[in-house]
Amino acid sequence: WLESGMTVTSGDTLMFTAQGTVVYSPAGYACGPAGTTWNDSRERKDPMWERPHASLIGRIGETGTPFFIGDRYSFQTMRGGKVFLGINDYWHQGNCGKFTVNIRRRSPDL
Repeated sequence: WLESGMTVTSGDTLMFTAQGTVVYSPAGYACGPAGTTWNDSRERKDPMWERPHASLIGRIGETGTPFFIGDRYSFQTMRGGKVFLGINDYWHQGNCGKFTVNIRRRSPDL
């Protein structure tokens, strides 16, 4: 997990857009932020095993529940804290590449 540098409060609206490519296997298989065409339903080791493998995911706070971002995602936060970004892959040691993520925050009082 990487800290995004953004801190939110409950009720903020977050809007994510992402692009880029990551290589998620020694064989050179790659994907964009939306992830692969398959998920980890057999081993169930990925943080969000029911979502596309190697996709862009996030969480709020050190112990927050992960959420799927993919290429584009928007939602209203239910809790405050630091925004973290990650890749939906339990074995990430062989991964390379990058996703560029733009995060916009709108507070409820704006």
